[in-house]
Amino acid sequence: MKKLIFVILISISFINLNAQWIKLQNIADSRIVDLENDGINIFVCAGKVYKSTNYGEDWSIYFSPQSYNMNSISIIENRLWVNDDYQNYYTTNDGLNWTQVNLHKMVYSFISHNSKIFAGTESWMYYISSDYGISWYQGGYVYDDVMCFLNLGNKLFAGTSSGLYYTTNDGQSWVLTNCPIAAISEIVNNGSKLFAGTQLGIWTSIDSGIYWTQTNFGNTFIRSLEYSGHNIFAGTTYNGIYVSTNDGQNWIQKNEGIGNLTILTLTLINNILFAGTETSGLWKRPLSELVNVSKLESEIPLKFSLFQNSPNPFNPTTKIKFEVPLSKGGRQGVVSLKVFDILGKEVATLVNEQLAPGTYELTFDGSNFASGVYFYQLRSGDFVATKKLILLK
Repeated sequence: MKKLIFVILISISFINLNAQWIKLQNIADSRIVDLENDGINIFVCAGKVYKSTNYGEDWSIYFSPQSYNMNSISIIENRLWVNDDYQNYYTTNDGLNWTQVNLHKMVYSFISHNSKIFAGTESWMYYISSDYGISWYQGGYVYDDVMCFLNLGNKLFAGTSSGLYYTTNDGQSWVLTNCPIAAISEIVNNGSKLFAGTQLGIWTSIDSGIYWTQTNFGNTFIRSLEYSGHNIFAGTTYNGIYVSTNDGQNWIQKNEGIGNLTILTLTLINNILFAGTETSGLWKRPLSELVNVSKLESEIPLKFSLFQNSPNPFNPTTKIKFEVPLSKGGRQGVVSLKVFDILGKEVATLVNEQLAPGTYELTFDGSNFASGVYFYQLRSGDFVATKKLILLK
């Protein structure tokens, strides 16, 4: 029996070492400009718009533009909006018919805000429609190309090619934030935190976007951001994909096997992260591989269990194993595994997602942490278990 367990663990270790990004072969264009999903389907902007109903296994052509110089796709209130050079379209019936709107501008992003459609365009401006695209009027200047938007309550944020702005009066006036005077590629709202991907790294705000501070990511040009719980994913120019499991405090590169290190766009659906590259097409990878949690066996445990990490003390990595039973009623709750310092401050979120019943193991990397005593805690519903680990450098 002991020999059998030994063989299984060695096999799992081998699989984890070879885990890598998987290229999706049946997308025709090598440059993936934009990605979107509606929770069920994935849409890819790459010369044409492609659609997949099975997480990238098969694709169909959803929209064929006139110029093949596409810039963006956006999903707004069950409508898919497409920009093709200086022409803009939307569909209300899953691509069977397309309506061309009277907006002849290169559009980087669409968003709905207070019953209006905002279109971020080139040449220091944006446009607004109050009748769902039938007519448009030019909004106020925000002093550069408007690359992205984010809704946060009554605030609308606009990321431009020279700074981040917000408005509280539907664009009548704008406030320039202290986020750097640099290109803002994407803004995301992860719980109480905002993250802005910029030409000078990643910036974050905890006061609804009034004041921004730079994370320790550095000044790498960020092209795209995505998030899941406390996990943040960043696509960069020339440096591939980075992952943070603790709200942007620490970052690890996750480029195993990917064919191009300029990542233009990211989207997450059904715990699978999709990455669109500059020159080598579309790639995907399970979220579990990116946050270092692997399922060892599928036999269903009778109860939650948290095991002592091994080795302990460790430097710089250690493995943590835990068991997840079938939840009462058959509906799985969120499982979280977090690491705290000696003062009780959370320093890392290793898992924060729904997990199928089974036994799991992950690797905790303490390279960016100081030597000392830490605690790791498994929590799901009413279950809580905590154990001590020692990082000794």
